[in-house]
Amino acid sequence: MPRTGVALTVLALAIPFRTSLADDNSSVDSVDRATRNHDPCLYERGVVGHRKCPAYGVWGAALESPYASVTIGLRMRHLPSRSVPGPAPAAAARSTSPTPTPTVTADGGNTSYTVVERLDIAMHSISYIGFEFEISPLADERPAPGSRQFAAGSQAVLGLRGGFRRLKLAAELAAGVRMVDIALVDAENEAVLEARVRGQLWLTPWFTIGGLYGSSLLDRSEWLGGIEIGVHTYSWGGF
Repeated sequence: MPRTGVALTVLALAIPFRTSLADDNSSVDSVDRATRNHDPCLYERGVVGHRKCPAYGVWGAALESPYASVTIGLRMRHLPSRSVPGPAPAAAARSTSPTPTPTVTADGGNTSYTVVERLDIAMHSISYIGFEFEISPLADERPAPGSRQFAAGSQAVLGLRGGFRRLKLAAELAAGVRMVDIALVDAENEAVLEARVRGQLWLTPWFTIGGLYGSSLLDRSEWLGGIEIGVHTYSWGGF
């Protein structure tokens, strides 16, 4: 009898001990699983069971906003020179008969370097509109007669784009107005109408580098080229 009593006593103590170990293991496992499970909902004020979860579809709300990009770049513009009136000869000045005023013609043209800031907004997956402001911080102190130096300008842009995930190509039409300094004359406002091609290479999902080349549709001897960096609101430009 004493041996039977001792055996029953040991068995009675062993069963609760093993059960408590199992409970501890299950609780630890549940805690580990809860830790590994990254719940997107945040606990509100630290109260267990009271969570503040985002509304359904919030993850796609950004797609409802238009795709936009901001670029800053450097450009080189070539403007052809103009003929300007020159001083009248002394003999012609003493003559009473009318004499045509001679002109001074500058050969070639003048190249101006400009800084441009630009905003583009997509209208469709392949089309966009933009606005850019351009200014030239440098000017030739002793320009040749008739040379034209770009001072400032603004253009509206309409473009079509396409390509691949990391490389986008576009064709653009730009129209606007610019201010040009003409040596020995004065500053003038001129209309701008340009056809351009543009390329952008994605360095990261949000940043690009690119290049642009274009020519005036009003004077084919006018051209421009440049480089730019851009920041985009859609990764990979929405492609």
